[in-house]
Amino acid sequence: MHLTEIVDLISTTDSAGNIRINALSKEQIGNLDKSTLWISPNPAGDIEVTFGDNYWYPEKYRDNRIAFDIGVEVLNFEVKASTLCLLTHGVVEGGVPLKWSTVLSRACYLSTGPTHDHSLHKLIKSRSVEQLQTRF
Repeated sequence: MHLTEIVDLISTTDSAGNIRINALSKEQIGNLDKSTLWISPNPAGDIEVTFGDNYWYPEKYRDNRIAFDIGVEVLNFEVKASTLCLLTHGVVEGGVPLKWSTVLSRACYLSTGPTHDHSLHKLIKSRSVEQLQTRF
């Protein structure tokens, strides 16, 4: 599956151009997890980045990786899907894709591990999707 096909599967656009993440079944997410997003250059050898990886390595070697540590499968998918849409389209269809560093800071804030005491992480762990959507 190509990157554009992945983006088409995970998102839709409303009449105003806003990008919305589609609700996928666990089976669809499982199939999507195996899909290659890009190849990241690395001095030790190129890294194939798939949608299901816990870490996404950038297409430029000098940038930091994005870590996904949410612990709730559906929310993990939504954060990854949102991250991918921001990297490929920005916040609206036809918009300017956000830089890796900008997306990195947003995804890391959402993916903070259990050793940190951030209120957003508590919302994620409590599965309060309505509250989460107002914060993201």
